[in-house]
This record gives sequence, C-alpha cells and structure tokens, in this order.
Amino acid sequence: MLVEQLSVAFKCHSAIGNSNDLKEMIHEVLRTFINETYAVYGEFYLCDENNPCKKFDSFGRFIEFDYKKHLMYTDSINLIEDKDKKILSIKLDNGIIFLISKNLSADCLFFRSMFESLLPKLNLSVNACLNVEKLLMSNKLLEKQKEELIKANNIKDDFLANMSHELKTPLNSIIILSSIMKKNKENTLLPKEIKNISIINNSAHDLLDLISDVLDMSKIEAGRINILKDTFDIKEFILDEYEILKPLVKKDLVNFTYEFEDVNFNVYSDKLRLKQILKNLLSNAIKFTKKGEIKISLRDNKNYFNITVKDTGIGIHKNNLKNVFDRFKQIETSCNREFKGTGLGLAISKELATLLNCSLSVESELDKGSIFTLKVPKKESFYMILDEIENKEQEEQEEKLEENIINNKKEEMNILLLHSNSLKLFSFTIALKKHFLVTPFDSTIKLDKYLNDQEENNALIIFDENIENLENLESSILKNKYDSIKLEENTKIESIINNIIKQRYNNEN
Repeated sequence: MLVEQLSVAFKCHSAIGNSNDLKEMIHEVLRTFINETYAVYGEFYLCDENNPCKKFDSFGRFIEFDYKKHLMYTDSINLIEDKDKKILSIKLDNGIIFLISKNLSADCLFFRSMFESLLPKLNLSVNACLNVEKLLMSNKLLEKQKEELIKANNIKDDFLANMSHELKTPLNSIIILSSIMKKNKENTLLPKEIKNISIINNSAHDLLDLISDVLDMSKIEAGRINILKDTFDIKEFILDEYEILKPLVKKDLVNFTYEFEDVNFNVYSDKLRLKQILKNLLSNAIKFTKKGEIKISLRDNKNYFNITVKDTGIGIHKNNLKNVFDRFKQIETSCNREFKGTGLGLAISKELATLLNCSLSVESELDKGSIFTLKVPKKESFYMILDEIENKEQEEQEEKLEENIINNKKEEMNILLLHSNSLKLFSFTIALKKHFLVTPFDSTIKLDKYLNDQEENNALIIFDENIENLENLESSILKNKYDSIKLEENTKIESIINNIIKQRYNNEN
C-alpha cells in the first residue's frame, strides 16, 4: 500500500512544471491526477483579483457541475460531497483545480495530504507559466513597436533625403546666381546692392551646409553611407583643403599654417570621407578662433598617420569634453552663443572616423584652445585589430607581431570553430572569415570525424565551454597536441581575434 502511494505521489509530482506553456502544463497535470486518483473528471479555472474565474482546461469523462457554488471555500484543499459525487478543490494563487469522483465511499485522506504537499510546486509552476506568457506578450509588443519605429525612421530618412534634394536644387541656383551677380562685371550695381547679394550668397551657403549635415547624419543612422576606399597621398588632399579654407581665415588676426614630415603618406581609405572629416575640424577651428593660430600637422606614427588640428580658440571646459561628439549639441559657454550651426559636424566626423577604422580624439582647455587628432591607419591588417584591442602592448612585442602576423597569408590560418549556440556559430564564422579560413561545426561528432579524416592537421580549434562531450574534446586536444582556444560565456569577436593572434605569435616563437 505504501509503495503504491509513493508511486502515485511521485507520478503526480513529476507531472508538474514540465512546460513553460500553461495550457500544456495544466493538461499534463489534470491527465496525471485523473489517472492516478479516484477522479474521473477534472477542470482548471484561471482566476485573478481583477477578473472572475474562467474555465481554462479540462480532462476526463465530462461531469456537469456548478463550480461557482464551490468558490466559497477558503481552505487550500477542500473535500466536498455534492449529491452523487465527491469534489476535491485545490485552490492556487491564480486558479482552482476541481477533481470530481463518482466513488462516494473512496478514502481521499491520502490524496488530500498529497495535494497539500504539491501546492507549493503547483503555485510556482502556474505563476512561472503566467510570467512567461506575459514576457512573450511583452516581447511581441516590443517587436511590433520596434518594427513601427524602424518604419517611422525609414519614412523620416526618405523624407529628409527628398527634402534635402528639393531644397538643394533652388539653393544651388541661388548660390550660382548670387555668385555671378556679386562680381558686378557690367558695373550696374551699387556697393550696397553688392553687399546685400553677398549676404544672400553667404546665407545660402550656410543653409546648404546645414542641410548637408542633417542628410549625412540621417544616412549614417540608416547605414546608407557608402565607403569607397582607394590608395592616395594624404598630404596632397590636406594641402587642397588648406588652400580652399585659407581665404576664410582673417590673415591679420590668425596665423593659419601646416607642418608635414618628409615621408611617404600613402593610405588606403575613403578620400571623400576623410576630406569631410578634415573640413569639419578646420571649419570648427576657424569658427571658434578669432585670433592666434590654427595649425595642421601630419606625422608618421608607425602604423598610423596622425592628422592634428590645433587652435588657440575659445577651448572647451574639461567637464564638457565628453559631450563634444554628441549629436545636435554645441557646448554652451558665455562666449560661443554667437556661433550658429546644427552641432552635427563633430558628431558626423566621429561616426565617419569609426566607419573608416580611424579614431578621433580631442584635448582642450577653456580659453586656451583645442587639439583634435585623427588617427588614420596606413593599411588593413591583423596588427590594426590587435592595436585597437590592446593599445598598451610593449614596443618589442608590437614589432614581432607586425613581422610575424601581418605578413601571414590567409591560407596559413585555418580555424576549426565549434559552438553550442547556432547564432553565435554563424556570426563568429562570418566575422572570422574576413581574416582566416574557417570551418564551422555544430557538434563534437562532426569535428572528430573531420579530424580523423585529416592525415596532418595544423589547424587551431576554437570551442565554447557549453558544448556536449566537452571533457572528451579537451582530452583529445591534449592527447593529439592540437592548438586550441576555449571560449567563455560572453566572449566577444574582438577577444577571439586577439587570442588567435597571440596563439600564432607564441607558436612562431
């Protein structure tokens, strides 16, 4: 008898909490309770404080009964005799289970005691299912809102693009006509009229710049900026920009100069976008420097060329430096209210620098001036990736890494990637294939088969700590002396590449 009761209790206990779906979980619970007790029919009513109880699920041979008259009972477990049937009610935090039996002589004391012991798990499981349901509904709502936001953002981008085009066409006409008119070639205009035409021309130029800034930021946000890289002499394009902007500087108040080292300044980058960044930096320097000096410097810094724009303008308070590259924001000071603009120039420059694998930084002191430094990579290489991750490497190690890693051919680096998460396996494979030959695996069995088929294997095995048969794989790696890297839970792709480079460096030394 005791063994049978223990068996029933175990089966009923095991039926609870096997699914996060409330419908599935309750149906399994009712089915097991009916099969293991004297009950022939069961119902579950979902209840909460704000809504009346509603029938959620049932199981067994249907027996009609009025559940409402049994809601008055307040105990957690109630055994009720009602004419030709016995009813066992199990009151939960968010519902009620009714089990109905036709056996009036059945001894239900054991079942009453058993269900009392099952109450905590029942409550926990039902509440968990309800929370999962709420979470799924919230996620669906968030997904819908996200889609609506993306749609609204796309509409905004299209509007800005169309608007800018519509505005640029008449503005260009105004600029061209006013430029011709202010030259006064036929000497038909009075000095005051020429001055007014110059104001129109300058205002049109300002408005065109504002529209271009807003459009550029919109393109950056939408990921529609095209990057077209080519090899060119960075010194030449800086000189071109210097000559274009030189007339805007007041010669008697500001000394506008440049300084270049005598080296080869060829880079592989997007000339148009680099020019845009430099123009923004120089325009800012000219705008905020009423007297003193503006200087452009170009220096060779091993794996980068440093373009520095230094001015003796109004400067920036140290507390405001963190906001320098924020969008639509000019740092407020008592002396810069007169300067107009969208506040997008530096934000655009920062975003473009990131897209070009450059870095843009600023040093400044209030009332003394600012120094903006743009680091432009000389070439695409493993060293560039490593330098972004660990820019504090020792000088000697950097030289060896450059010599031993940058010049390695892609085919020499063969990666066998094994990951338990299919999404991460896909994303890591895509990222690593930019630099290495990568073969992805979603199981240790497939990896073992691949390794067994290879007569000689010098590949690097990368695997995560959650894969199946982890111990067997680690044992095989140790036994066969394979190179390997084990990934932790939240390892990022930059860290993986860094570890690969270090592994290669250690092997070669």
